[in-house]
Amino acid sequence: MVDNKFLPKLLQDLLEILDDDEYYDITIEVGDDPDVKIFKAHMVILNLIYEKFCQLIRKMMEFWSILNYQIFYQKFFT
Repeated sequence: MVDNKFLPKLLQDLLEILDDDEYYDITIEVGDDPDVKIFKAHMVILNLIYEKFCQLIRKMMEFWSILNYQIFYQKFFT
């Protein structure tokens, strides 16, 4: 079992790494010029949440496909 004294220090170190712009190793760009939003990420963190991230992306894609279908249908068939 991990010593409980170790966990607060580990958490503090992790939070410092997440706040530090120097050590990110993934850049995610979202949007079109000039409205591009840049997210900096850590591969280790993304790897830990990969499954949840994929589920979120799948739900977003499903939502957008339904929305785009509705817009397309309304535009051309009503």
